[in-house]
Amino acid sequence: MPLLTLARIVQGFGAAGIMSVNAALVRFTYPRNQLGHGIGINALVVAVSAAVGPTLAAGILSLGNWPWLFAINIPVGIAAVLIGRRALPHTPKAPHAFDWRGAILSALTFGIGIAAIDGAGHGEAPLLFAAEFVGAVIAGTILVRRELRAASPLLPVDLLRIPIFALSILTSIASFCAQMLAFVALPFYLQDRFGYSAVEIGLLITPWPIGVAFTAPVAG
Repeated sequence: MPLLTLARIVQGFGAAGIMSVNAALVRFTYPRNQLGHGIGINALVVAVSAAVGPTLAAGILSLGNWPWLFAINIPVGIAAVLIGRRALPHTPKAPHAFDWRGAILSALTFGIGIAAIDGAGHGEAPLLFAAEFVGAVIAGTILVRRELRAASPLLPVDLLRIPIFALSILTSIASFCAQMLAFVALPFYLQDRFGYSAVEIGLLITPWPIGVAFTAPVAG
């Protein structure tokens, strides 16, 4: 379990690095008049991958044990790096220095905040997760005040003054949270409540991302 946890932390850093520059790479890959189309194609690829994931995982579990779910990431990751080195655009570096203080405050805000929510959900001592929540609020307040004064902020809080932008961001956050909560909870519910096998659960979850795959290009 400690090795698995450590590996997931490293994988999380990698995923965060990819997701934080993904939209920028789309912007540098597609012309401005095709940006919406590019975002739609990106969402289509993500949705198709999500659709294949549960079924592929179910197939792996029907043939082998759970460590193979992680082993399959190795050749896929190597292929992604090789293809990315050849195909991704070489974008210009930003003229300003990286906002390390903002990054640390952001990590504290969201990290401690998620720990507080997780502690409350797992029945930890109320005093502990309440202290974590207060710490997250304090870090978040300092972060917002600092970013409002920064010339090149890591978190451009001032953009939230634009009503349609703020509404779009909040909608995106809400829908993403709802989808992730369902993706995490549904397999356990289908197994514990209805007794479905791993293969059946994978097939039952697959239609959801297939629906996203059909709507993403239209939305883009």
